[in-house]
Amino acid sequence: MEKKERTVDLFMYETHKITQQMKTARYMLLGTVIATVVNWALLFAQSDMYIPYSSAIAYYFGWFGYLFDGGVVDRFTTIGMGLAAVVLAMYLFSWYMSANKPMWLVAGLVLVVVDTLILLALIFLTQSPLMNFFFELAIHGAVIYEIAVGISAHKRMAMLPPLETEPEAEPEVEAETESGE
Repeated sequence: MEKKERTVDLFMYETHKITQQMKTARYMLLGTVIATVVNWALLFAQSDMYIPYSSAIAYYFGWFGYLFDGGVVDRFTTIGMGLAAVVLAMYLFSWYMSANKPMWLVAGLVLVVVDTLILLALIFLTQSPLMNFFFELAIHGAVIYEIAVGISAHKRMAMLPPLETEPEAEPEVEAETESGE
């Protein structure tokens, strides 16, 4: 009986661990959306702050539009924000759909990888020192890692054997026979 309890405990532990990894991956996508929206608010408030956890594509669409409009919200800003909203909608859609179908995390992973590649392209095209973006790139790397772990966790969950919940059959006790010797 102790072996079965230990098996159930290990199964429950592994299931909990895998579930937490998938939740973390989902929250990475949601956190990216929230940080991007906060960055837009900071941009329009003309603050010098920036949260490096955001989507570079979505943020820079809005930023370039704002820059082309001369620091006021006008036509280019509206276009940039519209394009950025489409990008963020894809993040939100991946986050929402991955609640029931965790393989939607793959779409989220693709979004983050493309976002990171575009950020790298912007860094090199503007000839900015890479060290200025080190923290942002490190966070993008961490987000990619966590989403990849979530995808791997989903695959491990699918490979777990089903937990046998039926109680073990009681061993048959042989009736003692008395011999009349």
